[in-house]
Amino acid sequence: PQVAALTRLINAETRLVVIDPSLIQRIRSGSKVDWRELIANSVQLWSNKIGKLALSPIDYGARDRVPEIYAWEYEYDAKFTGIMAGVFKLSQMERDGYAFI
Repeated sequence: PQVAALTRLINAETRLVVIDPSLIQRIRSGSKVDWRELIANSVQLWSNKIGKLALSPIDYGARDRVPEIYAWEYEYDAKFTGIMAGVFKLSQMERDGYAFI
């Protein structure tokens, strides 16, 4: 309590976004996932970015509450740009008005 009184907690409106496609499938299938594996294969995004990127929630059986875990369905570069690899492509498609698939 004393630490809480002496410090200021920053309450960020972020959500957990899973970046590993195989982990996303395992969660959707109802498999148990260790929290360390989940954290190691996820990023935190501002909640207002979730809607802008049209990320879909991962249904993991939590019917009694709003889903808080989302799936990253765009390109991901683990070595350098991270989720920005996918964001760059999306912004280029928006700027150009088309994309090659």
